[in-house]
Amino acid sequence: MKFETIALHGGQTIDQDTLSRAVPVYRTRSYVFKSTEHAANLFALKELGNIYTRIGNPTQNVLEQRVAQLEGGATALALASGTSAIFYTIINICSQGDEIIAANNLYGGTYVQFDSILPQLGITVKFVDPEDPQNFARAINEKTRAIFCETIGNPTLNVVDFEAISKIAKANNLPLVVDSTFTTPTTLPFRSVVWIDMTPFPPRPLTGYSEIGVRLPNPWAVAVRLIADPNALDVEIHDESGELARAGFRSGDVIVGVEGIEFRSGKRMSII
Repeated sequence: MKFETIALHGGQTIDQDTLSRAVPVYRTRSYVFKSTEHAANLFALKELGNIYTRIGNPTQNVLEQRVAQLEGGATALALASGTSAIFYTIINICSQGDEIIAANNLYGGTYVQFDSILPQLGITVKFVDPEDPQNFARAINEKTRAIFCETIGNPTLNVVDFEAISKIAKANNLPLVVDSTFTTPTTLPFRSVVWIDMTPFPPRPLTGYSEIGVRLPNPWAVAVRLIADPNALDVEIHDESGELARAGFRSGDVIVGVEGIEFRSGKRMSII
């Protein structure tokens, strides 16, 4: 399918009971099991299905699959925040004693996580000047598990040589993690892991929407897309209407924005 078609229909299986064209918004917290055997298989991960909205939601699942398809990923997972998404990426790549190499011009929250939090888990982050791509190459050793940078430095607004850094990462069989706050799936093809701010996706600004994608090069065979939706897992907090289980509502809102991402991104790029 073309990019525009995926943006409109990716990840959706039409409900055969209602034949709804739009993605239904499921605001339920819990789901009915067909039998005790069905429930046991779900909890044992022997078959896929809905268990609880904190774990997964049908509307959220469409969003995850759609963005994964737009990015060329194999699957997706919604998380609680952009910071959580970055954290999940690193701890799924690194173990105690491992290292990552990061640009030294990162967003403050990311810098604090890398400089103060990850070391508590035994993960070391080496910061280098990203203006010279060879600084990343020189910092690589047998403990290195990933390279991290941003599309546009926050707040310095500098742009690194993604293609050169990507070649260094691939030459060393390392995933390149890019905080892609300022871009969408229509741009930046050089990364193996990407985190994108979801603000451009909704039809109106929804503060805090963000996502992270993991697409691992060889020797990893599976590509993973991780989406960080601030409210995806926030099912225990009441919104203004007093409802719970906001994953479906928030995901549905973002899906509407995803449908027009190609048009809006094209307009922005033409203006630039």
